[in-house]
Parts: sequence; C-alpha cells; structure tokens
Amino acid sequence: MTGIDNKKMTILERIRKDPLLLSALPVIGSFIAFAFDMGILDYFDIPTEYAEINFYSIYSGTVVSIIVFCGFWMLFALGAVFSSNKNIYYRAASSAAPLSILAISLYLMFLADLPIWYAFACYLFFIAYIYLQALLAKDKSSTFSEKLENIIEQSEQPSISPRAKLKTADRFLLIAVVPFIVFIALTGTIMRIAYIAAEGMELSFIKGDNNTIVFKRNNDLYILKRFDPDTHILEHEFTLRKLDSNQIVLVKAKLNHPLVTSEKAKLKEEQRATREAQTKTISNFFKSIF
Repeated sequence: MTGIDNKKMTILERIRKDPLLLSALPVIGSFIAFAFDMGILDYFDIPTEYAEINFYSIYSGTVVSIIVFCGFWMLFALGAVFSSNKNIYYRAASSAAPLSILAISLYLMFLADLPIWYAFACYLFFIAYIYLQALLAKDKSSTFSEKLENIIEQSEQPSISPRAKLKTADRFLLIAVVPFIVFIALTGTIMRIAYIAAEGMELSFIKGDNNTIVFKRNNDLYILKRFDPDTHILEHEFTLRKLDSNQIVLVKAKLNHPLVTSEKAKLKEEQRATREAQTKTISNFFKSIF
C-alpha cells in the first residue's frame, strides 16, 4: 500500500488493520476499571491498595472506553459540519478556539464540583472576545464580517506549525510529560465519576447487620466497614475477612442519605457555617443601607 493510500485510510480501517490498536482497548478498559474501583474505595475511606479488577470490571471498562471513543468521534464530526457553515457569526461560535475553551471549562468544572453554567459563561466570554477583536481591528477597509473571518482563519490555520518550533530535546520532553499529564488527568476524572456513583449506589450488607457495608474482593475476601446509622458517618477502621461465599448472605439496599467520612462531614459543616455567615453579612449590609 502506498503512502497516499495509507493517508486516505479511515480511522475504522486503521483499527481493523492494526492489532495494536485493538489490543489497547482491553488495556484501557482495565485501567478504567482499576481507577474506578480506587475511587469507590477512596470515597468510603478504604485504602486504595485494596483496589482490584476482575473479568466483569475489565469488560465493563472496555465497553465504556468504546462508547466514549465513539461519542468523541461523533462530536468531532458534528464540529466539522458546524464549522463549515457559511454564516460567519455561526462559524465564530463553533470554531475550534471557543469550543476548546468550552470543553476545557466543562472538564475543570466537573473536577472541581462547580456549577456547569460557569463553563458556558467562559464560552460566551471568549466568543465576545473574538467579536471585540474584530471590532477593534485597525484594518478600516474591511467589513466587520471580513475581519471576523480573518481572525477565525488565523486561529485555525497558524502560520508556523507548533511541531516545527520544537527542538529535538523539547520533543523528547514533550513525549515524556504529555502521557504523564494525560494519565493523571484521566485517573482524576474516573475517580471523580466514581465519587458521584458512590453517593447513590446500592450497598451490600450482611443479612441481619444493617450498620456494616461489605465490599467483595477476589478470592472470597470481604472488606467490612461500619457506620453510624444516625449520622451516616463512616468509622475510620475497617475489617478484612476471608469468608465462604456459600455461608454468607448479602443483601443490597440504598440508603436515604449518602455515607460520608468524619473529615468530609466536618468540611461540609464548615462550608455550611461559612455560607450562613456570608448570607448574614450580606443581609446586615442591605439592612444598614435601607
């Protein structure tokens, strides 16, 4: 196959012809499953060294990775369709720069547990910045639409490739640093998703003991964690036992309130007190004015 034909290959053809790409799917699935289990254990204040995976979790992680990959591919395809629109104002809103800002903002808002509308505020602010650039451009001979189109084209087609600017040493540094950053970011994202899932998941209890949650591990190992039924605060200690799966009866139940560690309960109480103090200060301020 010639180099030209190779360039024309679609992503699906590359995956089908390259066994390395196919073998990467279960590896990524295993990583997702392991990071998710780490997040679940960390939420319930259990050391992450007890995180483990099995065939079912690897299969689930692989399916999730395929769904996410297909979802991003569809988004990129939609972005390509939208950016080809001839309406310059529509292109400004769907060009690469503001959409990248939106994606990064959504990701950061998700990790920081902040309102999602903050991300859309950043997106609208960046679009307004693009319009302001065109409005303040020094070229008086062009119309506003032409100035706006020039700004979009310059942002999407840089004159110098970023790769051309990098020296050999910088490229090696980039190859070493970028995968590490991606690994940390992906681990944090999956653990954050696990935190959200843990707040509403069904928990396993030993039949007859509704104050102890149970986490089944491989090789008939069970992690037992007790909590206060009144405050739903988890105890710091946990127990690791080897039990016969045929002699233990587990029941699943969903609690009315999510379980929290003592540190998280203390932090929530401090945040509540801070909000009440801020509300009281603002209220007193307006009372003093009016």
